[in-house]
Amino acid sequence: IVENYKGQVSNIKVVKSLGAASVGQALLCKVYGPAYPQEGREVVIKLLRPDAQNRLEREKEIMRACAKEVGPGMLKTYDGRLEEIEKEFDLTIEAENVKRGAIYDNTKDSDGKPGGVQAMKLDSIIAPTKNCMVIEKADGVTVNKYIENMEKDAQEIIEKDISKQEKKKQLQAIIDEAVKKQKCLINFTKNWTEEGMFKSNFYHGDLHAGNLMFGKDGMTVIDFGNAVQIDKKQSVALKNMLCAVTVKDVDVFTDSFRKLINPNDPEMLKNFDDKRAELTKELSKIISLGGSEETGTRILVSIMKAQEHGIQLPNEIYSFAQSFIRLQNTVDELNEKIHHIEILKEKEYEANDEEVVEAVEDASFTILVDDEEVSFW
Repeated sequence: IVENYKGQVSNIKVVKSLGAASVGQALLCKVYGPAYPQEGREVVIKLLRPDAQNRLEREKEIMRACAKEVGPGMLKTYDGRLEEIEKEFDLTIEAENVKRGAIYDNTKDSDGKPGGVQAMKLDSIIAPTKNCMVIEKADGVTVNKYIENMEKDAQEIIEKDISKQEKKKQLQAIIDEAVKKQKCLINFTKNWTEEGMFKSNFYHGDLHAGNLMFGKDGMTVIDFGNAVQIDKKQSVALKNMLCAVTVKDVDVFTDSFRKLINPNDPEMLKNFDDKRAELTKELSKIISLGGSEETGTRILVSIMKAQEHGIQLPNEIYSFAQSFIRLQNTVDELNEKIHHIEILKEKEYEANDEEVVEAVEDASFTILVDDEEVSFW
């Protein structure tokens, strides 16, 4: 990078490793040079791991053989996922997804005000290449780390040698901060769904608590290696499928399912038609279970059931359903942690009764009224 950006970049120092993913290694670095502030600027540099491509080539045929053992539907699913994985070996593709991810910067809350969400940003000077991508450092920690820290901080407060009133106050501060972050997450969930289904039909396809970051001023969406674009026809069918699951209409669900099969795969369409009656019966049982909060789960289970019959939907649809569930799980996990700390706070409040009585007794005094003692608190 220094060699290619003479006159703009003079030095790069590695601060620390941020860990390795399946194909990449992320490093927190500080970049110096005329194009950057005098004190340097912290960035994250993502590099392809040199061993990852070789490992993929070694293992993919083994994985295909395993998928084939499960059935033709699973083989097609794996091949679809493999196509997406292979795209991750070109970081310029992810860089384009990062640019498109700017749609999440427009996230609004229920009142139409900024929703406290932004997507990760590319460095303005160093352009991405196939093997390297430089991005602005995002503020804060990942959501899974934030939730972990909530529990840790709460336990530390419980164990502190301070008054119960002060413990309650500090626990409430954790809850208040988490609720602010929760609102950002809910705002993003709404925007992710609207963009994916009703607007651009573009969506981040690998949503989990490790790819969302809570910072001082809101939330940042990171890692666009698995972002997906669906077409209008797929969008309409997917919307109908979601509605059908909500009202538990198996006929509409099955019709929509068929429309999501690749039209250029006549063999798959014939397979679906041949097994439609049997599959409809099984799908009816699946979509009749649970409430609206399990919508994503029922769709994903339905897709997996179809795979058992050798029926495969495009990877984009599978990825959407999977992300739908992961995002819901992240929301649920944060909700549960907030509720847990609420319970801890209430326990401290109940345990506080004795202390309150002692404080009241210490502040009491007695006077004589008509020769009788009367206590005042």
